[in-house]
Amino acid sequence: MENIDANFILKPFRTRIWIKAKPEDIILGWTQSSLVTKWFVNQCEFLQNGLATPDARPGGSYKWTWLDGSVDESNILEVEPTRIVYGWYHNQGQIEVTATPDADGTLLELTQTMSSKMEPQEILKAQYGCRIGWTFFLTNLKSIIEGGIDLREHNPNRSDVVNI
Repeated sequence: MENIDANFILKPFRTRIWIKAKPEDIILGWTQSSLVTKWFVNQCEFLQNGLATPDARPGGSYKWTWLDGSVDESNILEVEPTRIVYGWYHNQGQIEVTATPDADGTLLELTQTMSSKMEPQEILKAQYGCRIGWTFFLTNLKSIIEGGIDLREHNPNRSDVVNI
């Protein structure tokens, strides 16, 4: 792994999923703490000037805690009715989520970019793990919205499973 092409691993990756819902309703699932916990993390806190808020706000921050105790805290950069941009991986990366109307639903696109301040092997590991994670969690978001079924594992004693 010594000859990792830094230009390759620093390129943003994109993943998309079609969901039968309005774009604004899907973005609410990313910006309302009570909705984020239905499909993504175990606990969601949005903060503005150090105070808890029920929703994501530009210039604020978030703290997400997964069932296994993993935590990510980063800044919220932009929030629009059909788009959100926030720091990722403890502000060592960035996520942009865009919801675009498509036929009778929405094409949801997530783009992840990692910082060049990280070591190439660390970036590669993060990109690999995040690609797997985002594929699952976007599928779970679709499942929740379209059918109300949460695909996540809720037993904290199970480890090394993709759906925790």
